[in-house]
Amino acid sequence: MADGILFSGGIGTSVIAFEASKHKRITAITVGFEHGPAKDLDFARKMAGFLGIPHKVYIFSADEMVGAVNGVIAILKVFDPYGSAEQCSRVCGLKACKEDGNNQRHDWRCLG
Repeated sequence: MADGILFSGGIGTSVIAFEASKHKRITAITVGFEHGPAKDLDFARKMAGFLGIPHKVYIFSADEMVGAVNGVIAILKVFDPYGSAEQCSRVCGLKACKEDGNNQRHDWRCLG
């Protein structure tokens, strides 16, 4: 089972986090872009608090997003303006999970 979850605070990730937290202590991780509105951030903070789940927020720079775009295009072999944007935030979030886990335990896993 994962040690963390990419968490928007919406119904889907909240239900998954709630169910997972019954079996294991997990961390909710929310990502945002420094030059864009992080509309999920307030919802995520409130829901993580309500669920009693530790919550971490990672705000990514333009350079990190450009790197993520390049990585997503390389993996998918196509550029889709809508799908690629969603995948970029996922890549940045999973990178944050990995970096956070390397500071704690070698086997840290994140559900994305």
